[in-house]
Amino acid sequence: MKIRVMPLGKYKSQPVEAVPAAWLQWYWHNAGIGGQKHINIIAHIRAAMQAIKDSDATLVWDDEPLSEGMVIRSEAAFAKMVA
Repeated sequence: MKIRVMPLGKYKSQPVEAVPAAWLQWYWHNAGIGGQKHINIIAHIRAAMQAIKDSDATLVWDDEPLSEGMVIRSEAAFAKMVA
């Protein structure tokens, strides 16, 4: 499902094109709330990733959002993540 208006967060009810790349990057790295709205936002970011990256080359992105694949199996793995 393609989103046209942000369904939640700081930019709720605003056109998705008006949401700053920095906020989308923050959401990608920090949001882990789940639910259909979250899934739709992550899907939008994933689909538009290159255009978002091109709009602000100063942002650093992880390959996957925090809410996907965020399983810490040991203290050593956690230490590597935060180092």
